[in-house]
Amino acid sequence: MNLDTISPNRGHANSTDEATLNSAFGASIDAVEYGRGQLAALSRYSATSAREVHVLRLRYAFERAGIANQLRFALIVINLTLAELAVFQALSVTANVPEVTAQSPAQRWGSIVQPIVRDLIPVDGDLISILRSLGVPVQRATALEALGEVALKAGLMICLKGVAARLAVESWAKTIGRTAVLFDSTIGLIDTGALREILAGVPTHDVLALLDANLSALDIYARPISDLVLSRLTRPDSEPKPAILLALTEGVGSLPLPKTFESISASMNLDTRYIFRSASDLGEMMSMANDPEENTPYACLLRPAADRLQMQIEKLEPETRALVLSILITQ
Repeated sequence: MNLDTISPNRGHANSTDEATLNSAFGASIDAVEYGRGQLAALSRYSATSAREVHVLRLRYAFERAGIANQLRFALIVINLTLAELAVFQALSVTANVPEVTAQSPAQRWGSIVQPIVRDLIPVDGDLISILRSLGVPVQRATALEALGEVALKAGLMICLKGVAARLAVESWAKTIGRTAVLFDSTIGLIDTGALREILAGVPTHDVLALLDANLSALDIYARPISDLVLSRLTRPDSEPKPAILLALTEGVGSLPLPKTFESISASMNLDTRYIFRSASDLGEMMSMANDPEENTPYACLLRPAADRLQMQIEKLEPETRALVLSILITQ
């Protein structure tokens, strides 16, 4: 039987009848259940191993059982991607973490999958110079710097995409923060403990920079951030601190930006060739920005976020305002 011709979907394990499974695997062993059991055992036995190590050991287990040719089929039925395997490992470990007096970060935050967290040393500089050194054209760099400044003053988050987004966000945080902290994300983060600890730290941080923020589900592990921003956007007297910068990756393991985060952040892309219009088009651009039918980044903002951002934009010079709005109306 040629297993390459079998293409089960996510619901295949439930919909495949017993006769089909028996014909594919034989009556003596069910490769799917065998794979699930081996993954559970491997995760418990070697919780700190890399995801690839578990997959390699799983292959050896299938070879010893004499069903190596069925490994691919079993993994497809289980539908276990590398990202899902990381979550699987984290959840398996969480259920078996003993309570101790002195906890390691992994125990304290409930998962073996942990970010890299470190303080940043402040440096002199400005965002335009940083972006120019990364090859961003001067007009685009000027517009991105202006939008970033008004968005942070309004209390919004910044979501930055682009090939050099990681480097740009880290450098940006160093230039605007005296007590900035960097949070380097990874695949499989599920617990909010790490970010809660940062936000509750003493002394407080004035800038929080997340790198590769969307390698894990932001609406799960980064819920403290969205809660904080939503809270300050709805309180007129709130301080826009800490400034929050997110570098988003567009790689294979990336996840989409949740709507909650999209509605309270200014999204920018280092690599987008924005069409910049002049100050004479300000009226038309503002109309486009507010039109829900246009589906612009500005129109997708939560109303309090849009209102606070507009108040800051109106303080800009007409030409700078036109640059900012040119980004906000680009779909």
